[in-house]
Amino acid sequence: METVQDSQFAIRKAVKHEVPQMATVLYQSYRRLSYWETCCSLVEEQDWVESQADVCLQYIGERNSLAFVAEGGEGEIIGTICGRFLNSTVPSATVNIPIAGIAVDEMQKMNNGSYQATLIEKYGDFLWISAFAVLPPNQGHGIGKALLACMMDEAKARRVNVALAGSQGAKRFYERHGFVEDGPPRMLAEGTIQGRSVISGEEAILEQSGEFSMPFGCERTMYNLLRH
Repeated sequence: METVQDSQFAIRKAVKHEVPQMATVLYQSYRRLSYWETCCSLVEEQDWVESQADVCLQYIGERNSLAFVAEGGEGEIIGTICGRFLNSTVPSATVNIPIAGIAVDEMQKMNNGSYQATLIEKYGDFLWISAFAVLPPNQGHGIGKALLACMMDEAKARRVNVALAGSQGAKRFYERHGFVEDGPPRMLAEGTIQGRSVISGEEAILEQSGEFSMPFGCERTMYNLLRH
């Protein structure tokens, strides 16, 4: 891939020495999402960044993996995206480093292994986007769109579908780029949320029992999204 130039940023493939910066971008972005309060509020920044840097490293220089960064005008990393082409012989990246303060039970709800297995069975090969973030001060300037476009181009070249797990807050962004909801949403944290009953069609308090789908307005809801 050639470097994608913009007047205020450039998109290019990541290199190994940039993984700490990539992990910092992910931390600065993710910790502003509502799910962070549920899953990671007690995690120390350094611990999370070091662990995520080890994960990011798995996407650089591996033939089935992709990692791009957005570089600002002064050479700083302001955005990143990582993904891997998965199939029955290529596993997803390994995340096996325990981090003090992680809510393990809540993080298990975000495990995508069974969904990935379903996609492999259905399509054979697909591109899974596992990490994607732009620094909050730099959002709204087309950086995320440009990073995602790089992934889409790679998937198109291999003629495969693209999938990811996204939060309620990001759902519309992905829908604008051709993704559709694929499977029931997962709600993090205990308790109830306000939504619409699938059975009656009326407003109701939806419990986490799974009897209802498509919770509305809950930032702690995670969606599986697919683009053909």
